[in-house]
Amino acid sequence: MALLNPNSKKFKNGMAKLYGFGAAIVILGALFKLMDWPGAGAMLTIGLSTEAIIFFFSAFEKPHEDPDWSLVYPELAYMKDPDDGTSSSSKKTPVQELDNMLDKANVDQALITRLGDNLRSFNETVEGVNKSMDAVSATGDYSDQMREAARKLAEMNTYYDLQLKTMQNMGNSVSDSEKFQVEISKLGTNLEALNKMYANMLSAMNK
Repeated sequence: MALLNPNSKKFKNGMAKLYGFGAAIVILGALFKLMDWPGAGAMLTIGLSTEAIIFFFSAFEKPHEDPDWSLVYPELAYMKDPDDGTSSSSKKTPVQELDNMLDKANVDQALITRLGDNLRSFNETVEGVNKSMDAVSATGDYSDQMREAARKLAEMNTYYDLQLKTMQNMGNSVSDSEKFQVEISKLGTNLEALNKMYANMLSAMNK
């Protein structure tokens, strides 16, 4: 039984020799078979039998265990996760996860800046339309200019509606980004104001 004691030095040395000699016999058996040399059948049988013996004895080997390095380096004890034993360094911080999501969504600082510029331009356009409506009321070309303003508002409405849907889809992949939520909220508010203005203009034209 001493030979089958996985913890004994004799067993470990015997297994090392068994792996080496056994592998050589298995390779020779395969070589005889591939080259179709005389006695190939017998050599292949010996090789496969040796491989079976190796597998049999390997079942008694003790599984490899990693040493607890925290006993030597106590600071390593704080780098293990208590649930899965993974190193805390392998876990990503919320900022790193957000950066990865932004990269996957092809969102960069330039895109966020363009969104802010578009929103500011949108506000300026709405203010300009309000001023134009006041000026139009004092002219005789009220009907034609109202139609032109309504057409432009309809185009802007369609454009910003598509932009809002695009940003909402991007926001789903980066839901942790407060900046995206704020920008989407601003765009939605401006679009709602534009829709109300457009509806009022249509009502005025139908009177």
